[in-house]
Amino acid sequence: MRTLILTTAAALAILPAASATPAAPGPVAAPQKKKAPKGYHQDTRYGFKFKQPAKFKNIAVRVREEWLAAKYVGTQQFTYTDSKTGATANHYPEFMVIAMPHAAMEDGTQVTKDENGDENVVKISNPYRDYDDLLKRTFQGQGGFFLAEDPVETEIDGVSVEKRTYRSDKLSSAPLTIEAWIYKTEDVDYVVHVIGLTNHWDAVDKLVTPLRTTFELIEKDAPLRITSNLEAQVRLGRLSVDAADKREVRSAAVKSEKVIHEKAINKLPDDWDHKLSGRVLTVYSADKKFANRVQKHANNLLDWMDDNFGFLGGSSYLRKPVIRICRDDAEYFAYLAGINVGNGGGYLYVGEELVTRWDSAGWSGAAVDRLNNQIYDYWMQERNFDLKTALPQWIDTGLKRLISYSRHDSRKPKWRLDANLIAYGKGLARSGNTVDLKDLFTMTEKEMNELQQGESKPHFEGWLLVNYLSSPEIKRHPLAEGLLGTYLRNMQTVIKEIEKEQKRKLDAARRQASKGDGEREYAALRRQIFEKMEKELLQRTFDLTFSDFSDGDWKDLNTHFRKAF
Repeated sequence: MRTLILTTAAALAILPAASATPAAPGPVAAPQKKKAPKGYHQDTRYGFKFKQPAKFKNIAVRVREEWLAAKYVGTQQFTYTDSKTGATANHYPEFMVIAMPHAAMEDGTQVTKDENGDENVVKISNPYRDYDDLLKRTFQGQGGFFLAEDPVETEIDGVSVEKRTYRSDKLSSAPLTIEAWIYKTEDVDYVVHVIGLTNHWDAVDKLVTPLRTTFELIEKDAPLRITSNLEAQVRLGRLSVDAADKREVRSAAVKSEKVIHEKAINKLPDDWDHKLSGRVLTVYSADKKFANRVQKHANNLLDWMDDNFGFLGGSSYLRKPVIRICRDDAEYFAYLAGINVGNGGGYLYVGEELVTRWDSAGWSGAAVDRLNNQIYDYWMQERNFDLKTALPQWIDTGLKRLISYSRHDSRKPKWRLDANLIAYGKGLARSGNTVDLKDLFTMTEKEMNELQQGESKPHFEGWLLVNYLSSPEIKRHPLAEGLLGTYLRNMQTVIKEIEKEQKRKLDAARRQASKGDGEREYAALRRQIFEKMEKELLQRTFDLTFSDFSDGDWKDLNTHFRKAF
């Protein structure tokens, strides 16, 4: 590693400038929040500011991102063409400011003691040990990266700063350069992280010059507080409240909702707006008219879920979800690519917020379909977490596909059937490769996957069956009326029985999850337990639901189901 000791003027050619505020002797009053100078990005929580480069857009930061302090994506697109294949790839440069508190990076855990003196180990919200660890997790799936130049260390106004340059060439759609300036303070490393196409790096570097030359450390409002992952991700806290105490559950839900809403609003860039209406908080950069339509649609869909599936019971208070509405695809995908999920982004754990965007197909487009999927998941997770984490996948996916094609921007929903799914159903019926409904109700996911490899397609038929049993657009056989509701009620009964039988394993899963990623981890562990019990769950639910069905009833239901499509 090369080490240089430079004055500020000399360092500007290599690294962004910084200044350190000396500690004042004795107690100091809490710093007053100051408005950022015009054209500057200023953050007094993390303690930095910089001049906003032209041709870059400030991207909103997700609620559960604890240490991603700022993110910008370029508005100028650069193109790479592979000389061998002729394939082209487009890329918008981006930069992030990431705060990495030393206490969170040391070993990823923090030990506290409860009122009884017992130790409680919690996972710290920053999942990375250092910057190299961050790169390994965010770029490994894109072909990896390598250190392209020797790191350069310097000292700027008393702050140690290290410049690192990496390249990501193998298997990636286009060769990328990753350049980072790491400001090393006593308690926090600040990483200014820039990504751009290697073949256009000189142009990208020129665009980020204002960032490089004006980045400055300033006084923080208060020391960065290290929090547990559960708190940082503003979960409801199902692992810590007594599910039998409805008042405690409601109180925890109301408190969690308030924190989520405050975090979502406080993290909004200047060109975003927000609106709380009915059962939904929207935060949006999209057109206001479109945002209002989405909000009305979401409110009506939540009401429809209550009216049609309220029998599932569960929580007495459904937290008002945050729906984030991005202005276009570019902003949407840039938003999803945070540091907690990796640079590729895309995976969204439904909990703290739901995300959509305006797309070229407008109101009938896939973006609204996917929002409906998230609203369904959110409603099910909030209303009946236990059922949601034990429900057979063909029923869960079938309900999701049914709801995804609905539009609720008026009190009377508009439905369109899943044309692709119906076409599959017709093809299966013509070929005779159908599955008897009686068998479908007792078929595990593993059994379905095995059959799916052949000519039968039980997943498609299962999803069609859910459409048949619940869609208002399909005429049902008298035997099918109310059948799905009865089936799900009986499944809840069996789930409660299995919970008692598997109490030891579920308690162990709850204890294990309390040491890690909270609800998400518990949901995964719980599903594993119920996957092992899936055949028994299905058979016992079947016995409760169809005890009085005759062979003739099954034949009539099968025939009508095939004719319905």
